[in-house]
Amino acid sequence: MFITLAIITSFLLFITLLPMAYSQHYLVRGCDFIRLQVFYIASFIACVAGYFAFNNATDFLYIVAGAVLIMFLQGKWIYPYTWLAKKRSAKCLKTHCAQCKDYVGKCTYVEP
Repeated sequence: MFITLAIITSFLLFITLLPMAYSQHYLVRGCDFIRLQVFYIASFIACVAGYFAFNNATDFLYIVAGAVLIMFLQGKWIYPYTWLAKKRSAKCLKTHCAQCKDYVGKCTYVEP
């Protein structure tokens, strides 16, 4: 079970880190579209490995740490598209950022 979870976690980590490479190849860019699925699979693996680590199998803590790392990296990309993130308006991207010369990606203007 440990080897299976280690292989799956390694593959998911590879899929997570691959889009960070500067490449426009379709296999690399294709990993951008499966972020939510990778996040869910990593959370399932973290739960399963956490169960085994709780039962005195400390080797599984490495898998839990890897799965949490994957969830953090994927969650960083997924978060702006969830209902938890602040809503941004089109006005923010066009007029507000041009007026205050704020970086568009860091704009905090929220339409009233």
